[in-house]
Amino acid sequence: MGSSAARDYGLRRIGAATRWMAVATLAGGGLLSVAVAKALPGRSSPPASSSAGSTAASPSSGQASSASQGASSAPISAPATAPQPVAAQPVVNSGGS
Repeated sequence: MGSSAARDYGLRRIGAATRWMAVATLAGGGLLSVAVAKALPGRSSPPASSSAGSTAASPSSGQASSASQGASSAPISAPATAPQPVAAQPVVNSGGS
């Protein structure tokens, strides 16, 4: 085998090994994430529409249920009064516990 043929053969082997390692790494990461997801299940919050509908007082009070649903999707507005500055200086304990 010539030097260029040996070099090409070695580069092909390195390329194949790199591809196999990449596939194995991705598969191992996927398996690890599935295992962690099953071991530590997270909590999800219910959608706003289902929680607002469940808090309505009665089916006859249509205004109460529409008001509670509208409140959950209302845009954020400015406070009624602006924050006021505090006259006292803050106390800082550097290194204290």
